[in-house]
Amino acid sequence: AFSVSGCCFWGGPKWFPDNRSVLIESRDTQGAGFGFYRLAIDTGNTELLAHVPRGAPAYELSPDGRTIFYTIGIDDRFTLMRFDIETRGESELKSVPWSTSDITSIAVSPDGLQLAMVLLGGIVEVMPAAGGPSREVFRPAANSEQFTGSLRQSLAWTPDQRFLLWVPGGDRRLWKVPAAGG
Repeated sequence: AFSVSGCCFWGGPKWFPDNRSVLIESRDTQGAGFGFYRLAIDTGNTELLAHVPRGAPAYELSPDGRTIFYTIGIDDRFTLMRFDIETRGESELKSVPWSTSDITSIAVSPDGLQLAMVLLGGIVEVMPAAGGPSREVFRPAANSEQFTGSLRQSLAWTPDQRFLLWVPGGDRRLWKVPAAGG
């Protein structure tokens, strides 16, 4: 049994490339925690893709529909995870301490090769989607009040992958930064 009333739409739903199903997060019907489900729009059938111990405040689906990227709070850290739907393999991509930061938004590039994120305070970073070090592409001025918070899931790539767009929480205006930095 699946209950849509138990869904969490913090970061979704996200369309699969077939345009007939979406990725959603919901309380796990098979036990404690949450799950990522593939929901078929025409039939309402669901398939559990991954179980996670807690809700994921931000998640993204790769353009090819094979990988789920998500953030989760574990112990005293916010962790960015990568889950391969086909192999069921999971890996940690980045971790930041709760006391100083939070990954508030993530976005996968249109070609699926890069992952961008906004950290609490307005810092924007880009890293390889397969894993590796991240690089900072934007840091607000130290006295900048408009970057005190961040809207969850307010980050997107432009179709040409040259820019990142996001809405800082304290500002509520659309900002743009080159994905290469600067």
